[in-house]
Amino acid sequence: MLSKMKSSLKYKISFLTLIVGIVSILVFSFFSYFYLENLQLKLLNKEMNAISTLFEASLTNNANLSKEFSNIDNIRKIHNPSGIINEFMDKVSKNSKYPIQLKLASQRPANLLFISNEKDDELINKLKSSGRDSISVIEPDVNNIPVYYYVKAIKVEKSCLSCHGQNPPSFMKKYYDNRGTGYKENEIIAAAIFSSPISYIKEENIKTILLFVSILAVLFLVIILVLNALLNRLVIKPIQELTKSAEEISMGEISREIKQTSTDEIGKLQASFERMRISLSKLMDLIDHDR
Repeated sequence: MLSKMKSSLKYKISFLTLIVGIVSILVFSFFSYFYLENLQLKLLNKEMNAISTLFEASLTNNANLSKEFSNIDNIRKIHNPSGIINEFMDKVSKNSKYPIQLKLASQRPANLLFISNEKDDELINKLKSSGRDSISVIEPDVNNIPVYYYVKAIKVEKSCLSCHGQNPPSFMKKYYDNRGTGYKENEIIAAAIFSSPISYIKEENIKTILLFVSILAVLFLVIILVLNALLNRLVIKPIQELTKSAEEISMGEISREIKQTSTDEIGKLQASFERMRISLSKLMDLIDHDR
């Protein structure tokens, strides 16, 4: 069977087509993976930017509402970032295809719930040193898992200074220290840190590439089958007929006509064999006549 495949033109061409197909699929998969990853990161960054804008608007609306209350306990109940985050991210998780998480982190928060950890400090310091309102980075998290971070600055507005400027008596009574006070206008006092694991993007890319590879593999299989059928009809069978005719001629049987079935190279070869057969037939007739 193997020797037959080695000596068959049809199998050689099919094998060559198969090799070209496999190499093409591998090259396509390699470049597609990085292209899709880059595209997914751009889409993720765009979505995080849009979400951060909506979240900032939610905080602003909530802050405006809290201005209507003079009692600090009422302000804290209404202007509650923790509640806003939970409610906001519940809506985001229902409408986003990415597993996005949000964390408010501050190096000097009024509420210890939002105290930054070592990773948060690293991201906030990068944001401050960049001089921009937001940055995007891919870094390992505390568990050493690659994560895409979108860090949006939260700056102190003038309206914030009434409570978070110099230590007001109400805050001193509540906290007994300088936490959440001493802020300056336009100072980056906190950051909204949006994060999403890169593993999700990689898994989605692999699924997409496997789908495309499956489609390409089926297409190449169909191409090979069609190519085999065409080769068999247009090349292999005519050549086999020529081979049979040549063998008959070599055995002295020259009466069988070789028909030209096409005008391509195979057809021209058939015509040449037919002329050779006619010439050989005439030559043999002359030899017989001389005898």
